[in-house]
Amino acid sequence: MSSAHEIVNVLRIVWVARKTVTLVTLAAVVVATLVSLVLPHGFKARTTILPSENEGASMAGQLAAVGANLPAGLITLPTTPEAIFVEMLGSRIVRTGVVRELDLLTVYGIDAESPDLAMELALKKLGRQVKIARKQSGLIAINVIVRTPCFPFLYKDPDARARRLAAEIANTMVLQLDRVHQERGASQARNSRIYLEGQLKRTRQELETGSDSLVAFQKRHAAISIDEQARVIIETLGVLKGQILAKEIEVEVLQKSRTQDTFDLQRAQVELAALRQRHRQLLRGDDQTRADKSSMGDRPSQPDDQDFYVPVVDLPDIAMELSRLTREVAIQQTVYELLTQQYYQAMLEEVRDIPTVQVLDVAIPPVVKASPKRKLIVLLAFLGGLLAGSIWVSVRSGAWAPPSALDAP
Repeated sequence: MSSAHEIVNVLRIVWVARKTVTLVTLAAVVVATLVSLVLPHGFKARTTILPSENEGASMAGQLAAVGANLPAGLITLPTTPEAIFVEMLGSRIVRTGVVRELDLLTVYGIDAESPDLAMELALKKLGRQVKIARKQSGLIAINVIVRTPCFPFLYKDPDARARRLAAEIANTMVLQLDRVHQERGASQARNSRIYLEGQLKRTRQELETGSDSLVAFQKRHAAISIDEQARVIIETLGVLKGQILAKEIEVEVLQKSRTQDTFDLQRAQVELAALRQRHRQLLRGDDQTRADKSSMGDRPSQPDDQDFYVPVVDLPDIAMELSRLTREVAIQQTVYELLTQQYYQAMLEEVRDIPTVQVLDVAIPPVVKASPKRKLIVLLAFLGGLLAGSIWVSVRSGAWAPPSALDAP
């Protein structure tokens, strides 16, 4: 009951001193209004991008579109997760490109400083203005908040400049991201092209040597041929061996530019294992024949790890030599064709100029200020002033004095 009595007493005192409370509240509102006029205006621009699921079509897909006969999955471009784009947007190279593209050193008024110091100051200020948000849906939002100077009413049209600069920074961030990403892809393609050039040159020399040896052997032995069935088996194994060698080169190319957990590298390794397994399966009949001959005291001519064993055990020595030379030419021809396709694909990737960033929402100059929120500031000042004035008159009148002091004679 005493608590209710004290509350009623305080309310009575506040009501009696309502003029004082009103003056305190008005003073707080006026001060808050003046402060809100002094504070800089902030304008927020936003652009939304969607990273491409694939940086481009696979080599097989692009060549198939023009009629090339290429096994699917021979060379594919790396996928680009959203995390990589977020890291690139926060990188120094992208933000330095934005500073230079928009001449932010002059815009920020720090162009009189030394070049290195001016760039560091500009990057720090740009970092405070740009916020990158990664959405669960895979979208990436680039939010840019540009503020006017304090006392904006002292400058000529500062709001328009801040609006325009916020949109320009957001859109330029996307352009610089796309430029850096394309240069990164071109660099990887360039490394692949250089590596493939060496492989292609070596394979061409081996193909020419093998062809010359085959022609010389056929001339020397009057072009002796072997049974058609054996020829089909030998050519099939030769083509398969060539595909294995080409796939091994593809794995080496991917290992130079990918990590071990990359999907494309893992898929190429699985395909290589499947080709090797197929090659071993085609040789099982040969293993059985060699086992039968071994039981009769015969020895196989060559081990599996050096060369495959032709499953036509009763061919003459000359026919066997012809089959070996034919197989070597088939292997080198297959490798040469596949390397040629890879080489030209790497050249295409090196010079391509296709945007890798999909822009969903282009940043436009904002119309409404993001800060300061004057209505909220004034409302909080009103409530704060009312509370402060009430407490002040209550304490001054002794309404909150201790009970012992109130009961003293």
